[in-house]
Amino acid sequence: MWGESSKETLVELGVPRERLLPLGSPRHDSFLPSTNDRRQLRSALSLPDRPIFVFFSNGNDLVRNGNAPRESAAWLQTMASEYTSRVSVVVRLHPNEDGSLYEGCPDLHRTNGLQDLATTLQGCDCIGSLCSTVLYEALLYKKPVWQFYADGWPELANNWTKGLATRVSSQSELCRLVANLLFERQGVAPNDISGRVFSNHGRAAGVIAEFIDQRLSERSSDSTT
Repeated sequence: MWGESSKETLVELGVPRERLLPLGSPRHDSFLPSTNDRRQLRSALSLPDRPIFVFFSNGNDLVRNGNAPRESAAWLQTMASEYTSRVSVVVRLHPNEDGSLYEGCPDLHRTNGLQDLATTLQGCDCIGSLCSTVLYEALLYKKPVWQFYADGWPELANNWTKGLATRVSSQSELCRLVANLLFERQGVAPNDISGRVFSNHGRAAGVIAEFIDQRLSERSSDSTT
């Protein structure tokens, strides 16, 4: 398991707790905050010097995801038009998405994800999505995480119910959260919350290798007795 949060999810789905070991995610060992600030992201996207909110879109599957992606696009456009001179709203498209969902949204900056994910997470001030692994990954950079989920939408992920994200249930609530973000100029994720998701972060590959080596040694020892 990546960490305790994924372990508890599988336990809720009926997997025996004793079979689950949260050792970490080697892929995310390199996801480390750097000294780079938002200038690198602003330069890549030609954005002015203002706070950046990045929404990771899920408009690739409108059958599974229902009307949630369309409504999210409308929320984002309304919010962006209201705060057009105060915040940059970036929509990072899903790899299998053509961007047509946002054609009527002139105040949104669309990107196809050519920018490095780490650069995006390091350079933005806040991220949002319906369902994406980035809802977890942003925690490694101590960014506020907003999960869009209105009543009646398909439940695609439950991060907000686990205390790993803030639920955004309406367009007006989105605007309120943005106003708070601009006023406070902060909103950092609670300390150590990423530890619930990523055990042994930064050294997971080594921990897993040691575990495998130990198990192989135990097996070898058992076979000789």
